[in-house]
Amino acid sequence: MPTKHCKWWIFLAIFLKKKKHEMLDEQQIQFMEQEYCILVNENDEPQGRESKKFCHLMTNINQSDNRALHRAFSVFLFNADGKLLLQQRAHDKITFPLYWTNTCCSHPLDNFEAEKLSLEQQKQQNSTQPLGVAVAAIRKLEHELGVEPKDLDVSKFKFMTRILYKAPFDATWGEHEGL
Repeated sequence: MPTKHCKWWIFLAIFLKKKKHEMLDEQQIQFMEQEYCILVNENDEPQGRESKKFCHLMTNINQSDNRALHRAFSVFLFNADGKLLLQQRAHDKITFPLYWTNTCCSHPLDNFEAEKLSLEQQKQQNSTQPLGVAVAAIRKLEHELGVEPKDLDVSKFKFMTRILYKAPFDATWGEHEGL
């Protein structure tokens, strides 16, 4: 008959064998299923929308038709002394938890009309409306770091460049983004 101590080890072994997706944070799962990324082609032209979950599953990322390529952004926030604010990603993130990264990164979402405006659309429309990525950056800086939108001057945001990258986190999850 197993001892109490032995039962704990059996429980621990079973717990550790659970697949990672069975232990994901409930809030992160909701974000993955209820928020929609803007699918783009390699020229950042909108191609539709898909859930964050769809866009971050390696089975979709690895398809040759770029079906999971989506718009994203990275914020690099510097103080008056030119020092860059870095952040360590939360432990409950599905992709790259606890990694040290830029100040803030995320996605403009198809869920919000103001976050859909691309650089090309802004030029074509001769619009002074902030880019969708800037609107999304303000939303995420408040969400992740508590930076109040009133403290951010979108006119001081500088668009640096576009990059296209693909990065697997593990066999299930990854990134395929156009920044």
